[in-house]
Parts: sequence; C-alpha cells; structure tokens
Amino acid sequence: MTATKPSDLSRQAKTLLTRSLYDPKKLVLLHAAVSLGITLLMTALSYFFSLKIADTGGLAGMGTRSILTTIQSVLEFLVMVLLPFWEIGILFSALRWASGEDATPPDLLRGFHRFRAVLGAKLLQGVVLIAISIAVVYTCTFFYLMTPYGTRLMELMDPLLMGSDPEILMDEAWVNTIMEEMAPLMTVSWVIVAFLAIPVFYRLRFADYAVLEGTPAFRSLIQSVQMTKGNWRHLLKIDLYFWWFYLLQILTVAISYRDTILEWLGIPLPLSRDGSFFLFYIVGIVCQCVLLWQCQSKVLTTYGLLYRGICPQNPPIDPETQSKLSD
Repeated sequence: MTATKPSDLSRQAKTLLTRSLYDPKKLVLLHAAVSLGITLLMTALSYFFSLKIADTGGLAGMGTRSILTTIQSVLEFLVMVLLPFWEIGILFSALRWASGEDATPPDLLRGFHRFRAVLGAKLLQGVVLIAISIAVVYTCTFFYLMTPYGTRLMELMDPLLMGSDPEILMDEAWVNTIMEEMAPLMTVSWVIVAFLAIPVFYRLRFADYAVLEGTPAFRSLIQSVQMTKGNWRHLLKIDLYFWWFYLLQILTVAISYRDTILEWLGIPLPLSRDGSFFLFYIVGIVCQCVLLWQCQSKVLTTYGLLYRGICPQNPPIDPETQSKLSD
C-alpha cells in the first residue's frame, strides 16, 4: 500500500495535477459553473413560479395555479434526481488524475453513463442509513415511553389517540407543548444515530468510486466495506487535514443566506427582502465557485490517491510515475 499520510498524498496530488495536459482547475470550474448555475436558475424559476401562483387567486385561477405548481414540482424533481449524477462525474475525473491520466469534459458525464449502477448504489446507501435511523428512533421511543417524560407525552396525546378531538392538531399551543416534551427523545435519538451512522458512512465512502469504475451497485458497497476495513481512519485523517476547505464551504453557504441571518439578528438591510436574498445568494454562489475552482481538484485527487492505494484491483500509479513523484 502507498503512503496514507494526508500531507504525502496531498503533495502527490499536486504533482500529478501539474502534469495533466487538460487543466484540472479549468475542468473543476466548468463542473462547478454548471452545478451552481443550475441551482441558481432553479431558485430564480421557483421564485418566478411562486409570484405567478400568488397572482392567480380565487377559483378562476385554480387551474392555472395547478399547472404552475405541477411544472414547478416537476422541474425541482428533475434537478434533484439528475444533478447528483452530474456531481459524481468530478469524482471520476479525480480518479483519472490520481492514476496519472488526463480528465476531460466528457468524463464529467460518467455518472450518467453508469446511471443504473450509481442510482442503485445511492439507494442502497440511503436504505442502510435510513434503516439505522428508524431502528434507533423506534428503540429510543420504546424506552422513552417508560419514563415519566413518556407518561406526560401520552397524556398530552390522549385526545388524538382516542379520536375524541382530532382538531387538536390545529392547536399551535398543543403542538408546541408536544415538541417540547419530545425534545429529550429527539436529542438522544439523533446523538445515537450519529454515533452509529458515521462509522457506517465511512465504511461505504468508496462505493461511489467503485461504481464509477464498473463495479455493480451491491458489489460496490461490499467492496467499499472490505477496502475501508482498517483504513477508514485514513479517510477521517484526510477529512481533518482539509478542515479549512470544508469550513470555507460552510461559510460560502452561509453567505448565500446572510440576509436571513441578518434578519434574525435584527440588522436592517437597504434592499427589499427579495433583493437582499438574491444579492447574497449570487455572491455566495460566486464564492463557492471560486473556492471549488482553486481547491477542489487537489482535495478530490488526494482522496482518489487513497482509493487507488487500498483498492486491490487498481494499483495507485505505475512505477514510472511513482518514481517521478518521488523525485
């Protein structure tokens, strides 16, 4: 197995990227521009449809509202389904960079070329994580109802459970009280879910890489579990090594919703609410695009090198390239 220290992998990634004939930063910029551009376009369209729906009041506009709402929902669904397949294309590019090969714009479509396998892997990962969440919440609820807190919760829900007052769901005070009573249950449940799900998430982390290289969906999960056995800590170390990258990503997202944050803080803005939202949203997207352009190729190639190093079917780099890197 090759070096697994994040700093060593990062240096190798930097060297490999400089040898690529097609500029990796240019490819990342193209990928980010398409992803963020579609997101911005959908936000603008959603805003436009919301205005049109609001203008078609009354019974006369019911048909128009229905059509606009359907179009809006279909567009949002298509973006939600298709965008992840575009997003995963940059992982395949990173695998090529990690192998000392070039990646070009057609490689960004790899997720669509492996549509069924990628979809299957994503669904299987979701099923595993959802199953863990349901099992934990169910178990915690069972024991919670045996405590004094649970007794109080059952007393509050008695009118609903007995069917004597179904309209109680419309009582805001009752709903708030129920949420307060359930707060300890939800807090404990999600802490346990995180404690159990995070290790599982790391064990399945390389499934997407395996699928992109031709492994069937179910087999990709098994292969990822086998590969990360004893190696998931290396993934965690890389995550921690690039803490600044993930922090900057969070900050760029925060910029997108800065108008909401300022509103919460009671700080007035000179623009209208909609104007402030789109101003900060566009600024946030531009910042995200710049961050990805400058850093993402190196970050993803570092993960790709780790994958190459621990994947039994794919040696990381040929000896000649490895010797050049050592020089």
